[in-house]
Parts: sequence; C-alpha cells; structure tokens
Amino acid sequence: LTNQDQQRIRQQIASCWSPPVTDGARPVVELEIALDPEGRVVDIRDTDPGRAKTDAGYRKIAQSARQAIERCSPLWLPLSAFQSWRTLLVRLDPEDR
Repeated sequence: LTNQDQQRIRQQIASCWSPPVTDGARPVVELEIALDPEGRVVDIRDTDPGRAKTDAGYRKIAQSARQAIERCSPLWLPLSAFQSWRTLLVRLDPEDR
C-alpha cells in the first residue's frame, strides 16, 4: 500500500475511535485485520493476546480499538491492490488521538 493509503486507513479508523480513559499508561495496540475484497472486516486479531489477559488497561484499549475498526468497516482501499491489503497490521496509539 502507498503511504497515502496507509494514512487514509489510519484517519478512517481514528474517526471511529475514542480511546477509553484508563488508570495509568495508555498502551499502543497492534492489531492484524483480515479484509474481504470490498474492504469489510472479516477478522481482527491482537498481536499480543497474552498482554490482554494480564493487563486490564491494555485489554480495555484493545477492545475499543477493535470496536472502532468494526464500526469503520468497510475500509477505503483500492480494489486493484487487494492482494497487498487483504491482511493489514495496524498500530493504534491512544496518545495520537
């Protein structure tokens, strides 16, 4: 994907995301998103599932990020490049909001 496509995806997801207030740190969440050719979310996986089990703040932020991605579906992506974006790795930082 081009830098412009990546930026557009981040902006689209950010427009749907209001990270929750947590006590303490606001960790960055990295999610792997599987998409269909229309840009609809098929699956979302946390790249650090162990952390979600032990860190309540992380779990809360990761869940809100997942919900935002689902709300924003379908993502705006060029169909001609489907093979390059059928699976995306997205880093979401609550401090960037």
